[in-house]
Amino acid sequence: MVDSQKNQALKRKIEELEKQAAGERQEAATSLEKLEHQHEAKALKDRQLPEQEVRFLRANNSYFDKKYISSLQKLKLLEGVFKDERGVTFDEYISIEADKVAQLRVKAIQEETETRIKALQSRIDELLAENKLVKESNAFFNNIIPITLEEMENLEARVSTLTMEIEKSSAKIQELETARDALDKALKESTQSLSVKAKELSEMQTQYNTEKKRLEDELYPFRK
Repeated sequence: MVDSQKNQALKRKIEELEKQAAGERQEAATSLEKLEHQHEAKALKDRQLPEQEVRFLRANNSYFDKKYISSLQKLKLLEGVFKDERGVTFDEYISIEADKVAQLRVKAIQEETETRIKALQSRIDELLAENKLVKESNAFFNNIIPITLEEMENLEARVSTLTMEIEKSSAKIQELETARDALDKALKESTQSLSVKAKELSEMQTQYNTEKKRLEDELYPFRK
């Protein structure tokens, strides 16, 4: 329980830092774009920025570079702490936990299905034993005392009823087996869906790395 709370807190902290880093990157990109537009407007008028404005532009660019690098360092530090604590990356940990949940769900459904099948099988055994007892009683009375036609018809009706109950129980087992197959299919689809989600997470990570690289490349000329 404590580990789960720590994991949740760590996850929230990582999300906050990622959000903060994204905000700072956006802020840096917006400010840089605004400054570039201002620079282009000035360049159209006199083709050369005054020395004071050049220094201002470089100072602003340096400030946002430092904020961006600081955010990246914080994010990498937290990711390193998480990996040192768990032995896996955050994405790997999420994937492992999702697999555990899926396995627990499969096990629970299988256990429930087996329990219901055992209960029905026990009921069938009881009905078979009762049917056998009726037949034995019928044979006994045939040998000891004469049985009236009405009594015989009642016994036959009872046997017929028991037979129908057995058939119904067999049909119920068949329904449960069909339901179990449907659950297995649903679990397979759920597992496939989890695989798709894991792939989407990987694609999002790749997109994040690509965007980070693009921003770093765009900011590189202003760091010189």
